Amino acid sequence: MSTDLYGVRVLEVAPAEPRVRFRVFVVYYDTGSRTHAPLPDDPSFFLSLLWEASHREPLTSLHPLWMVSAKQIVDEAWIAAETHRYVRGAERVETRNHPVTDDLWPRLSDFYYLRDDGWHDEETLVQADYDVEVTDPRWLAALSPGQTWATTSYSSRSDLVTEPEAPAVLELRRPALTLDPFTGEEDDGGTPGDLAFSDDGRFLAVTNQACELVVFDTGDWSERTRIAGSPLWGQDVRWIPGTHLVTGRDLDEEPEAGARVRAYDVDAGAETEVTEPPLRATPHGAEARRLANTAAGSGEACAIRPDGAHLVTGDGDDPGRGLSLWRVADGKLLTRCLADADIVRELAWSPDGTTLAASVITGWQGYGGEFRLYRAGQPVRPPAEVSPTVAELRALAAETHDPQDSLLLLDLLIESEQDPAAIGRAYRDKAKALRHTDPPAATEAYRRAVELGGSTNALHASRELALLLRDLGDLDGAVESVRTAHRIAGGRDLASRNNRKSLAEVLVLLADLVRTRAGQGDHVEASALYRKAIDLGAPKPGWAHLGLGWTATEIGDDEAAEPLLLRALELAPADLSIRGYASMLLGGIAKKRRNLAEALRWYRQAFKADDAHRPLATGHLGELHYLLDETEQARVWYERMLRATDDPELVAEGCCRLGELAARDGDRQVAVDLLNRAVATGSGAFADSARNLLGDLTGGRGGS
Repeated sequence: MSTDLYGVRVLEVAPAEPRVRFRVFVVYYDTGSRTHAPLPDDPSFFLSLLWEASHREPLTSLHPLWMVSAKQIVDEAWIAAETHRYVRGAERVETRNHPVTDDLWPRLSDFYYLRDDGWHDEETLVQADYDVEVTDPRWLAALSPGQTWATTSYSSRSDLVTEPEAPAVLELRRPALTLDPFTGEEDDGGTPGDLAFSDDGRFLAVTNQACELVVFDTGDWSERTRIAGSPLWGQDVRWIPGTHLVTGRDLDEEPEAGARVRAYDVDAGAETEVTEPPLRATPHGAEARRLANTAAGSGEACAIRPDGAHLVTGDGDDPGRGLSLWRVADGKLLTRCLADADIVRELAWSPDGTTLAASVITGWQGYGGEFRLYRAGQPVRPPAEVSPTVAELRALAAETHDPQDSLLLLDLLIESEQDPAAIGRAYRDKAKALRHTDPPAATEAYRRAVELGGSTNALHASRELALLLRDLGDLDGAVESVRTAHRIAGGRDLASRNNRKSLAEVLVLLADLVRTRAGQGDHVEASALYRKAIDLGAPKPGWAHLGLGWTATEIGDDEAAEPLLLRALELAPADLSIRGYASMLLGGIAKKRRNLAEALRWYRQAFKADDAHRPLATGHLGELHYLLDETEQARVWYERMLRATDDPELVAEGCCRLGELAARDGDRQVAVDLLNRAVATGSGAFADSARNLLGDLTGGRGGS
């Protein structure tokens, strides 16, 4: 179980802006070392809060934030890339108890837990208020002032991307295009070297470590030139400014203006000699160069956007760091993309600043690799409304545990499904979700499930409908519904063991319902149904025998009932429900025969077997001890019964008997109180007996 790090309270919700104000409490401390969870400031923390809120309230629409999975919301890479699409920014507007002063530390505990929408001594906790601006008011729909909860969420690092600069920010997590011009994974020939864009952006020249040159046409990324290794360029290349001439690059010295150099003319397809033109001014200033040196650290891969606005770094000496994009104006890290074990060797911007090319080594021994092209991103737009497929809706409906969420998803699924049988299954699931909250709607959903077919689904739906109608007191409707299940189950190939088992289960349920209804001919039908189920190999033969014995007791045939009930116990010795019912029935048979000792044995067994029979079993046990003139035992069992039930008839019996015993013992006030309680139930003969006893005790004046 995770320990809460923060407490959260919603102070204000302003959908029109759209904005929410949160108060965040630190609820996790280490008072021994005088440290605590830091106050969160990264927007990623507040995206987690919005997600939590959307999943704490009933679902009203499949908006994109609700569709974010629990797996995604704890994935730091996903959070980093997506936060700015939901949260524009988070500003801390007020801070309290931070830093913690020396006199406050002794008052703090290590852990705080949410109780009654607050935390103990919360005014002493480190806390801050935040204004959080979101990209769409939909993300605020689940919030209202006063909402309070605890969270294990924490800040990670999200991309720092604002709307104005978003179109120019590179998407570094996935290349727009990958070029793999060199083959071989274990030698220099398959390992990327240098890369460079021509001044007009028409061409990208790349090399491998065997000094082979390939020039791509950036219009369609087709190969324009491929030449075997040459000392003209080696591994490191550059374009003669303003031309389509490729030549070598001296990493240690700037080219000398006026010098004659050999180059390859891509347009002419031949080598040539040209005069080195004068150096041009760097299109970015000292601040960009300073940031480049600082950000790149010891790594060699570094490139400043032609307009000087952004810097990209990649560390070839630290595999796993990958690519990072920085804003030059304030030195802020905007986005970072880890590249696992890949090594970023060289970087180059296109002249228009829309594309970054990276030379990447992918082999774990420093060989093999590719060239990746990254493009500028799109404007910051909130995620679009989702349109899940039928398969996705099915998965969502199956995964959700909230009944209200389930209802929305099932209604969407019913609208989307084309197969009638699949619609029927969705209606059955909807009925299950409605069963306890809206039984009439559940009844209608079950009926639709039966009507739409799919024999297996209709069979289950009609059985479940029967049980619902039984619980609602509609025994006639329950019987008719299970007869539908009987017709479906009986129409299957009974040579199949599974089909016979299914039919036997339906027969037992039908027998239970007609026996419970106890109308004209129902007991005869119930007996026949139970016997047919046994003949088919009922999965629970003990229950079928119990039903037969129960039916026999209800028509007064105790001689036939007794061996059937004993057989039920023999068939299901571990089934406490069967043991409870059978023991109660056998106790009743023994009691009618005036075999009180035997009746005591059976009722004690019923008392032990099943909580459902405990109140009535205690009543019988109390009565039996009373009849045997075992007054102390009778008192114990009747007192147990009163603690176990508030059924008026049982309360009347227990209070009447205990009042009588108290009066017999001379405890008049206790007797009067108990007899008054029995009379107050107004239930049956024991209430009348209690009234008469009370009259005798009070001289006809009633209770005192």
